[in-house]
Amino acid sequence: MAQKKMYLTGGIGAIKQWEGFGIDCFLPSGTDEGGCYSETCASIGVMMLAERLLQIDLDAKYADIMELCFYNAGSIGMLDDGSKFTYANQLASSDTDLSRRADWFKCACCPPNVARLLGYIGGHLWTSSSDEKKNTAEINVHTYASAVLSIPVGRHTVQLEQKTDWPWDGNIQFELKSLEAITTTIRLRIPGWAKDRTISPEFDRYASKVTKGYLTLPPEYLKTNLSFQLNITLKPRFISPHPYTNQNIIALARGPIIYCVEDFDNPWSLVLDTECEITETDVNSAEPYKELTVRDGATLLKVPESSGPYLAHNKNNFAKVDI
Repeated sequence: MAQKKMYLTGGIGAIKQWEGFGIDCFLPSGTDEGGCYSETCASIGVMMLAERLLQIDLDAKYADIMELCFYNAGSIGMLDDGSKFTYANQLASSDTDLSRRADWFKCACCPPNVARLLGYIGGHLWTSSSDEKKNTAEINVHTYASAVLSIPVGRHTVQLEQKTDWPWDGNIQFELKSLEAITTTIRLRIPGWAKDRTISPEFDRYASKVTKGYLTLPPEYLKTNLSFQLNITLKPRFISPHPYTNQNIIALARGPIIYCVEDFDNPWSLVLDTECEITETDVNSAEPYKELTVRDGATLLKVPESSGPYLAHNKNNFAKVDI
């Protein structure tokens, strides 16, 4: 499913008629091409499946998809102020379907599903276990957000706090509160798209390595470093589709966020040079975010192209959108 039937936003279910899959790699960008239904509820279902798979197989490929769905095909389902919603989520607007947000739907399964997702999102951040007899605790951090986890170990408690502005900033600060007698192990997910990451204080002498996408911080390290930080470099990158999709396009991403362009800010026909300069701008809104501006490196574009997060598109509700 993830390799042949999923959109780069984490959306699934290309066919509108039965809200389901087509043949392998049939992933049109708009509904006028016969696909890209990508219902909000479907991506939330993928998140729920990924969370359960993580409980039986600690592999970051599931957490990568869970996070991708949350920040893109899932979160797009509700505007940041909670006033408007989407049902189907095209990658590109069509002449007959402008991807407008609605106040409500006759069949309103998606809005309450988004609300429910936000209510239990803490359960997707991490999994944990403890053993009172052995006096041990283990924490697997799947994604990053400012939050606190408390684990009972007998009559005592192990607490781990995250402080971060993820997904816009790749710096995550951790504070562990644990009795020295409790042996604690923490595993941090390193996203598959991440090229550079650092841990401080430095811990190379502990010979820890990344296993299935998780970096293990052993008890020996944590006993002397209750405060530590992970920094994952967030750089804009281009993503191209599988050639079997026959989609001659390219997309722009930064961290787990997929970006899109709107004709409100740009001409509808755009050509990108993947070697071009990309600049980042902080945008202050109800949910501050990073805007990316692409400048041509080979005079392919006459003007800079401005792009914003896919999850926040069409606030004006009259713009065409394209990834």
